[in-house]
Amino acid sequence: MLNPFKGHATTDLLITDKENWETFKEFAQLDGVFVVAGRGVVCASGRYLDVDARSVHIQQGLGGRHAASAAITAETDAVAVVVSESGVIRTYHDGKQILEIAPKEWAG
Repeated sequence: MLNPFKGHATTDLLITDKENWETFKEFAQLDGVFVVAGRGVVCASGRYLDVDARSVHIQQGLGGRHAASAAITAETDAVAVVVSESGVIRTYHDGKQILEIAPKEWAG
């Protein structure tokens, strides 16, 4: 798939700009990763990671998206956020899960 964010002005790709949120929401639902650079500039969506996930350990029952997310954070300085089909949000850094938020926790 072609990168839908390639060739756009940086000012049009800021994740902090509320006017962009609906666009980002739609593209974030594509299969593959959604890439945001350090300053909040959306770089790509629908990308696939070619990483070796054998060195990371994830919670039993989680699949490829979680393994790839943990692995990319082990190999780079990235932080990965995974939203499961169940709505659970997990964050990874340095190859490890650092945060988990379940939908029931949102309600307060």
